[in-house]
Amino acid sequence: MVIKGLLAHASVSNKSIELTDLMLTTNRSTVKNYIKLSYNNFSDFSDFIHKVNVEIRARDSRIHSEDIALFSSPMHQVKFDVKIKKSNLKGTVAAINASQVDLTIGKNTKLAGDLKIIGLPDIDKTDFIVPHVFISSEHSDLKNIISELGNLKNFKLPEIVTLFNKFTFKGSLLGKYNKFKTIGAFATDIGNVEADGALDLRKEIKYAGKFQSKKFDLGKATKLKDLGSSGFDLQLDGTGTDPKYLKLNIAGNLTNFSFKQYTYQQIQVKGDIDKQLFLGSGTIHDPHLRLQFTTDIDWSAQPNYHLDADIQQANLKSSISFKGTQLIL
Repeated sequence: MVIKGLLAHASVSNKSIELTDLMLTTNRSTVKNYIKLSYNNFSDFSDFIHKVNVEIRARDSRIHSEDIALFSSPMHQVKFDVKIKKSNLKGTVAAINASQVDLTIGKNTKLAGDLKIIGLPDIDKTDFIVPHVFISSEHSDLKNIISELGNLKNFKLPEIVTLFNKFTFKGSLLGKYNKFKTIGAFATDIGNVEADGALDLRKEIKYAGKFQSKKFDLGKATKLKDLGSSGFDLQLDGTGTDPKYLKLNIAGNLTNFSFKQYTYQQIQVKGDIDKQLFLGSGTIHDPHLRLQFTTDIDWSAQPNYHLDADIQQANLKSSISFKGTQLIL
């Protein structure tokens, strides 16, 4: 680190260093406004991460991880470059309490809200406690941020995140960076989803909980050409998003469900997907079709649909297509 400039009202004692009206510029970082370092004695700097309490009120600042690493060599494994419009930080590096945060990390990932980060610099043991936050990002930027933050050279996001492309999230998060519980709303390029559940991104994506959407492109998400968009209110417990390897237990309702170029107004469904086979049952409520059904859908080769139905009403002259479907009455 090269200090290029330092302006502040400074107070130094054997218990603290306090800098007010601060303007600190290095070759990587710029810190403005206020910093206070508190310690029992100067020897605490040998364990800066755990023993030195830091209070920062940053405004229009930039902090690079390499400058923090000068105080603690383990921080060299954590890499970030953060632009801070506003943030208040208290605690140690190993237990950060941040409030009124408004920052940008990576190329264009923005975060605003309050959070606690406990466990750095070991990213795999670090807990994120985020009671309310707004995040906007895109898959390529997020991949690079997580790779650098955790020193994970071979890290890959689940493929479905690439379909999301640019996305926003507003809500709460609790857990590790790759395994967490969330309550909030995602807005993506293929639809918006409200989630109250758990996500595990450590290997193949796993998810469990309640997921709702007014309109989501299931065809793009599953790569099944017969599917279009749909609204849903579903309880899900699954692994993966690739139809070849998808395992999923599903229960709930589909609304405005597009299948084979026809949109069904409401379908109640429950069942299981495994090895490209869906076994399930439910009811369809539509102006042209009302029925109770059990079905198996096999898309391991050419999609094959088999339906056993108790039909209360059917208008087969409508645009409903049963092509490829066997009806047993």
